[in-house]
Amino acid sequence: LIKKMVGAKIDDIEQACSHVDNPEAEEVNGKKLCKRTVAIHSGYVGTGYKGSSVNRTLGDDATVEQVLESAMFKTGLISESNFGHFSKIRWSRASRTDKGVHSLGTVMGLRMLIDEDLYLREGDVEGLRHADLINEHLPEGVRVFSVQKVNKKFDARHYCQDRTYEYYLPASMLDLKCDGSDEDVIRLERFRAALKSFEGASKAFHNYTRFSAYTEGSGNTQYSGHRLKRPREAEGEQQRPEEARMGEGVEKEKEVE
Repeated sequence: LIKKMVGAKIDDIEQACSHVDNPEAEEVNGKKLCKRTVAIHSGYVGTGYKGSSVNRTLGDDATVEQVLESAMFKTGLISESNFGHFSKIRWSRASRTDKGVHSLGTVMGLRMLIDEDLYLREGDVEGLRHADLINEHLPEGVRVFSVQKVNKKFDARHYCQDRTYEYYLPASMLDLKCDGSDEDVIRLERFRAALKSFEGASKAFHNYTRFSAYTEGSGNTQYSGHRLKRPREAEGEQQRPEEARMGEGVEKEKEVE
């Protein structure tokens, strides 16, 4: 498995925004900021990072979340007393990625200091101004798209309803010659048929997790469909003949590890 791109969609953000929590005021650099629970919408190129989830043992800015945290701290949106302590700011995530994996859309929840004036007086409901402030301290490959106010109980993992994955696999795994031959067509049809067996509601995928034995309701995921694509140019570079873009699918999460 060469690359995987993960997108997380939060359908209930608007519902979560309908009852925002009471702010806790704090003065930062002479400006009054309020502590709110927010949903951070972000995307990143995972090359050079050791995954997305925070791991202090790997060093400073080793993961995407640590880079985001550092940028928020430099912007003054995370206080010094809370910096380095995800539990204090109630950090949650809709998805996570491994080393070198990219994301087109990831949502994280946390309690953060915000400038209410940017939301209220300037009508910036989506928090684009706060996103710009954070982006000023982020490397080019990591971006925040919006900082949306949500209610106090918002949890990015629990509000996530589905995820879209995109995989790049070596065509050699299916013994494809990528020459348009009938043999390749037959092999691809067989692969499509195999993928169909994953579709359906609440199927157990415990065998695809680490050290997870089967228990009813554990590791259940609804795989709702896939699209299988033929070899083409990927990420702006011509693919080698032995590589093909093999699949794209959506999973409806019933239970997330």
